[in-house]
Amino acid sequence: QIVIENTGTGPAFDLLIADAFADANLTLVPGSVAFTFGGFTQADVAITETAGGFSFEFDDTATGEPIPLQANDILTITYSAVLATDAPLAESFLNTATVGYDSLPGDPLDENGDPVVDRDYDVEDSTTVATAPTLSKTPIASSFAETDSVLGSTPFDLAIGEEVTYSYTLTLPEIGMESVIFTDDLPAGMDFVSFDNVVYGTGLTDLAGAVLGTPVLTATGLNDFTLDFGDILNPAENNPPTLGPDDEITFTVTGRVNGDFGAGSTLTNTATLTVDPDGATPALDTAIATADVRVVEPELSIAKTGPVALDPGDTGAYQIVLQNTGPAVVPDATGPAYDVVLSDPLPAELSLDIASLVFTDGLGGVLTPTALTATATGFEATFAVLLPDAIIQANYDAVLSASADALGVVVNTATAEYDSAPGDDPNQETYTPVSDDHSLASRPTLEKSTLTSEHSETPEDNDGDLVQDLAIGETVTYELVLTLPEIPMDQIVLRDTLPTGLTFVNVEVTELGSAITVGGSNVAADADAAAVLAETGQTITLTLADVVNSDTSSAGEAGVDTITVQITARVDAITANSGVLPNTQLTNTGGLTVTPEGEGALDEVTDTAVVEIVEPNLTLEKTGDIAVNPGDIVDY
Repeated sequence: QIVIENTGTGPAFDLLIADAFADANLTLVPGSVAFTFGGFTQADVAITETAGGFSFEFDDTATGEPIPLQANDILTITYSAVLATDAPLAESFLNTATVGYDSLPGDPLDENGDPVVDRDYDVEDSTTVATAPTLSKTPIASSFAETDSVLGSTPFDLAIGEEVTYSYTLTLPEIGMESVIFTDDLPAGMDFVSFDNVVYGTGLTDLAGAVLGTPVLTATGLNDFTLDFGDILNPAENNPPTLGPDDEITFTVTGRVNGDFGAGSTLTNTATLTVDPDGATPALDTAIATADVRVVEPELSIAKTGPVALDPGDTGAYQIVLQNTGPAVVPDATGPAYDVVLSDPLPAELSLDIASLVFTDGLGGVLTPTALTATATGFEATFAVLLPDAIIQANYDAVLSASADALGVVVNTATAEYDSAPGDDPNQETYTPVSDDHSLASRPTLEKSTLTSEHSETPEDNDGDLVQDLAIGETVTYELVLTLPEIPMDQIVLRDTLPTGLTFVNVEVTELGSAITVGGSNVAADADAAAVLAETGQTITLTLADVVNSDTSSAGEAGVDTITVQITARVDAITANSGVLPNTQLTNTGGLTVTPEGEGALDEVTDTAVVEIVEPNLTLEKTGDIAVNPGDIVDY
C-alpha cells in the first residue's frame, strides 16, 4: 500500500500519484488499485493502468476539480502485483511510488490575467519485495582416496563405510526473518556423522543485531536432522538489492555409507530450507536441494592353475590370478577391495620353493605385499587395496614329494579375503572370501601278469616256483592293467618288450574302465580300433590318443580308472629255449608313459612277467627174452 499523509500546515492540490515498477518481474493486477477518501473512491478518479504500474491525477472526474489533501489528511492506496513464476529466488525486487503536488489548485491567473507562480512539490518512497531463499547441495569430498569421489565426479561413487562431505549454501532474502530452519533427510543407506564449518555472510545478524551463533542440531530420525538458525536479519546493502556472499550461510555435513544397499544403488540426499519472514507475512516456499551418490562394491574372482600331473620329486609351476572384476550385474559399479589377504596353504605332498614366489600386476609390474609370510608349507600375502579391474598375480614353483603315492591326487586351495574399507574399520562390509582349488595328479601304475596259456595240458606251475610254464610252440596271453590318473591326457603309450625266444602274436584292448574314454568313446572295441601299433624288433608299442579319466574318487579303482590290454606271444623253438633243468625263464617287460593334456610326458612306469620253458624228456628202455627156441614166442 501507499500512505500519503499531509504533515504540513496547508492543503496540497493537483496530486499526481504514480507507481511504476522498476523490475519486469512485477506485474500490476488489473483493477486492483483502490482507496477511500472523503467520500471519494477510485471510481471518482481516472486511473491509468499498465502491466508495469499505474498513475492518476487526484481530480474529481465529475467536476474536473482537484481533490485537495488538507493538513493532517491521510490518503491510503492499496493495490496488488504478481511476481513472475520464473523470478530469481532469494532476490529482492524494488519499486518506487512518486507523488507530485502544488500549493494552489489548477493553473490560477492574477488580476492581470498572468499565470500565478505557485510552488510545485515532489515526494517518493521505495520498497522491495523478496522471494523465497535458495539452497544448493554438492558432495565435495570423501574419506577414501581410491574411490571415484572427487568434486565434479558423476556419479559420486562411495564404498560401504566411506564418509562423504556435502557442502551447503543457503542464500537468504535481504529481509528480517523470524526463523530459518534447515532439514536434511539422509537416505536409508547413509548415516549422519557431523555438521561443521558454519560460515555466516558479512552483516547477517539476529533481529536484535547480535552476532549469530551455532545453529541448534536436532535429530529427527535414524538418518535425519534439522539445524535451527533462529531469527536472522539480512539487511539490504544496495539499492536495488543485489545478492552475494554476504547473503549466504555455508556449512558442511558429513555422512557415512552403511551396508543397507548394495553396488549400483543410488542414494538421494534431500535437504530443505524454510524461511519465515518477520512480521505477519506467511512463510516463503520451502527451498529444496538434492544430491545423489552411488554405492560401489568390489567383487573378486580367483583362478589357480598349475601342472596337471607330476612325477614324484618333480617341480611344477603354479599361478594364481586374483582380479577385482566387480559385481556381475553392475560391473560399472565396482569399488576398490581393501585389506586383501591372498593365502595358499600347500598340502603335505607339496613343498613351496620360497625363492620362486613373486607377485605382479599381470602386466609385468612387480607388487610388494604390505605383509608376507612364506614357508615350505605355503604363503599368506596382504595387499592394502585392489582397484577395479586390477590384478594380483602370484607365481611360484612347488616340488611334489619323492614319496608321493602313485595315482594320488593332491588338492590345494588358494583363498582371498577382502572388505570395503581400509584398515580395521568397524563400519566396513566384510565380503565372503573367494577361493579356487587345483588338483595335481601323480604317476599311473602298470600291472603285468600272465593270464593263460594255449594248452590246458601244460602245467601252469609244475615246479611250484610261481612262474607260468610254457611248452615250445605254445602261446601265452599276458594281461596289462593300466591304472590312469584322473585327468585328461593327450596320449598314453604302452610299450611291451619280449625277450628273445618269444614272438608277438596279437595285441588287443579288451576293457575300458567306466570313467575312461578314448577319443570320446567308452567302448573297448572303439579304443582297440583307434590304437596305433608299431613293432620294432622285440618291442611293440600301442598308442591311444585323447584319453580322459573323468573319475573324481581319487581311488585308482579297477574297472573304473583302468584300461586292460592283452598281448599274446608264442614260444620259439630255438636252442636257447630249454626245458632241461634249470629251465629257461623269459622275462617280458611292459612300460606305460602318460602325457597329460598340454604338458610333457610323465616318467615311464614298468612291470614284468616271467614265463618258464618246459619240455618233455622221454627215456626209452627195451627188454625181452634173452633166448628162445625156434618157433617159440619172444616176449619183450
